Formats: sequence, structure tokens, C-alpha cells
Amino acid sequence: MRHNIKIYEDMNTDDPRRFYPEYFPISLNEPLKTNFVILESPEEIRKGLMSLVSFEEGDLIAQCVGVALNFQTLHSLERTAGQYLHDPFWAGYIIHSCSPNSYLNMKDFTLHALKKISSFSLITIDYEITEKNLYQGFTCTCGSPNCKGWIEGREYRESISNQDATGDTIEKNNKDI
Repeated sequence: MRHNIKIYEDMNTDDPRRFYPEYFPISLNEPLKTNFVILESPEEIRKGLMSLVSFEEGDLIAQCVGVALNFQTLHSLERTAGQYLHDPFWAGYIIHSCSPNSYLNMKDFTLHALKKISSFSLITIDYEITEKNLYQGFTCTCGSPNCKGWIEGREYRESISNQDATGDTIEKNNKDI
């Protein structure tokens, strides 16, 4: 595995290249503004991370940082049942794709490339891998040939698989979005 992230030994916590505020300690391989940009969309609550550099399959993309919480937020990631990593500065903006180009290891919060990622590509993960239940379900518009349609979390996807296996009718659990 190749590490494509530069480590800045001279970096201070108030360095303008950081996404994280100065009260967060500097993390080895944390994402920097020299390598990523947060894109904003006119859609409500729609932001995404674009990589300014390329990554090869298996590369470490970044070490995510956040605050441990015992409740879920829009920008949190499920660490274990009832435990979340809240990162409204960087990782909380990784967007969903049913055919993601990266994988977030929830044990050590490292983000790795699943396939080659070209410069100026969005960084994506499959939310149904990292989340048992999403803070808010949504209709996926990733455009992947294997798009799942409604995204709500692992538990929802498993219930659909179980219903499919028994031949029961599947009803989408509509939530106010």
C-alpha cells in the first residue's frame, strides 16, 4: 500500500491547510486543503469531497478525525452500536455511492481507495457499509448500474434481503427528508 499523503512535520494546529479547527490535535495523514476541496451544491444538505490528487487502489487516502458521541448526527459515522465519530469538517462530507471508490475502516478511521481515483474525482463510500441506520434515509442518485435506490443503512438493506428471500412484499419505509 502506498501513502499518497504528505506528512507536514512543521504544521501547527492553526495551519490554514487544515480542515480541522485548531483545538483538534494534528493527526498523522490527516486530510489537507492542498489535496481536497469540499464542493457545495445548490441542493439542500448536499456537499461532497473532491480529491485534487490521484490515488491508486489500496492507497491510504486520509486519517479521519472527529469527536466521539453517543448519539448520531448528520455528519457522524457509526463506530460501533451507539457510538459515533462526529466529523463536520471533513469525513462528514464524503458522499454515498452504491459503487464507491473508497472504504472507511471504522476501527481506525482510515479511508482507503478501493480502485484508482483520478484527480478531481469525488470521494465516495457506501453508507450501508458504515451505518446500521442512517441519521436520515434518502433516495440515491449515484447513477451506478447497481444503484440500490433507497438508502437507509445496513439494517434496512438486510431486512429487504430477508423479505426478498421469503417472497414477502417490500415496502419502502418513507421518512420525512
